[in-house]
Amino acid sequence: MTPMIQGLGGAFLYANNAEALAAWYSQHLGLEFQNWGKVRGLQWPSADVQPNGRESSTIFAFFQAETPLPEGVRTGRVNLRVDDLDVLVARLRAAGLEVDSPPGQEYGRFAWVIDPEGNRLELWEPTKIEAPAS
Repeated sequence: MTPMIQGLGGAFLYANNAEALAAWYSQHLGLEFQNWGKVRGLQWPSADVQPNGRESSTIFAFFQAETPLPEGVRTGRVNLRVDDLDVLVARLRAAGLEVDSPPGQEYGRFAWVIDPEGNRLELWEPTKIEAPAS
């Protein structure tokens, strides 16, 4: 059976203040968001299947909520792949942010931080795959 899903199109979070939330992600994670009206988003190239001849990409965006969102930690989380978890965690802690570092898994290391609107952000450094010895 041919897979019906071709890849992840994007991750979208509703925010009480999309502009301020994008600024926080920019300040602490170096992500550069574009202004798409009420939405702040960015687009990464993707190696996924090219649907209908279109260039594949993954979008990460904050949508301005039309009504106030409830307070407290949300039920979902966003997982962002990073190249050096130690450097990023040190930078976040130096900025006064609380970062949890759960035990590593066979497929990588993780850290969690809560953004200003209560979303759990999961930072993931994949386990490096060693090239086979020749």
